Amino acid sequence: MHPMSTSTTGLAMNVGSCIAEGNSIALEAVSSGALRNGRQDRHEYHMLLRFRDGKIVSVREYLDTQHANDAWSAPGEPAASNPSSP
Repeated sequence: MHPMSTSTTGLAMNVGSCIAEGNSIALEAVSSGALRNGRQDRHEYHMLLRFRDGKIVSVREYLDTQHANDAWSAPGEPAASNPSSP
């Protein structure tokens, strides 16, 4: 199931700060929204966007994946497993 299908209204994304240098922009952002599992979602991100000819050519996103798993899993549902983990 796609994570956004478990959101009741979608997620709001707010940029807190950003720094541009050359062809790159680094930004801090916070997403928030209500989830269908009854939880409120709030994630903090760092993103690095690279541009070429006025278009985004790459995005690198950092977030707390354990927090994401805990927020998006249904109450009582076991944590998602990573099949590539030993």
